[in-house]
Amino acid sequence: MVAGPSAGIAGTENRALTQAWGRYFYDRADIYGTIDGLLYSNSHNQRGAIALFERRQRAISTSRQIVTRLSDPRLEPELFEIASGNGLTVI
Repeated sequence: MVAGPSAGIAGTENRALTQAWGRYFYDRADIYGTIDGLLYSNSHNQRGAIALFERRQRAISTSRQIVTRLSDPRLEPELFEIASGNGLTVI
């Protein structure tokens, strides 16, 4: 809020506008320090989302990563719960 955008910016389809805001925070280390990314409300269901800037790539690529395919049967209960909570039908 201090930077100026309203919460409605997360729901806009104007990608140029949202990218301009992201660049603003990226470029203004004099105001915000060097930040690695942004936490914002996504446009689908207004839940928290994270956008990381490329300068954080080294730390991410060197961290331990576990990849699980969405087709993994162990994920099915959680995926159905997420779909249901977001009003989605799984066929």
